Amino acid sequence: MTTVMFFKGLLIGLMMCAPVGPIGMICAQRTLAYGAAVGIASVLGAATVDGVYAAIAGFGVKIISDFVISEEAWLTIIGGIILIALGLRTGFKQSPTPHERPQGKSLVRAYVTAFLFMLTNPVPMLMFAAVFAALGLDGREGAYLATGIFVLGVFAGSSLWAPLLVMTLSIFHPQLSPGQLNIVHRIAGAVIAGFGVIVLVVTFL
Repeated sequence: MTTVMFFKGLLIGLMMCAPVGPIGMICAQRTLAYGAAVGIASVLGAATVDGVYAAIAGFGVKIISDFVISEEAWLTIIGGIILIALGLRTGFKQSPTPHERPQGKSLVRAYVTAFLFMLTNPVPMLMFAAVFAALGLDGREGAYLATGIFVLGVFAGSSLWAPLLVMTLSIFHPQLSPGQLNIVHRIAGAVIAGFGVIVLVVTFL
């Protein structure tokens, strides 16, 4: 039973937590500019939030879930503003020198910034709540073991996107010139900021 729940969570994590949209663009841009290590750290930061939101939805942490749901609009607005700021910062960034290598501090920063960005997006928790309801899992009714195994599976499935996405993109990293990397920065910045504008427009409609 626990093995089945883990693989169910793994599949859900792979399907629901694919790094698409702005977070995918951020991870792709960081991988192309700074290499696989920074890209993996970014994907894992986002995957950690997926695990946290899955745990909140599954174990029924009511205070936190009620806060996220009640403040969804504000969290979305904050996320949109962060996206615009991040897009502008990315767009004006210059490519690293050929000898620049990610250090421990930059890896931690990549993880933390991706984690904080994903934290402002309440949609994953709402999606996980629907999944848990469909599966009949509810930590408040004593299904703690099955819920915990499922959450671990979700985190594992979400984390699997790190090597899948990053290792593919890192093939192109050594082949890009500084000028080409600057173009990547401009495109990524414009797309990320564009997502932020769309988020704010949709929120206020």
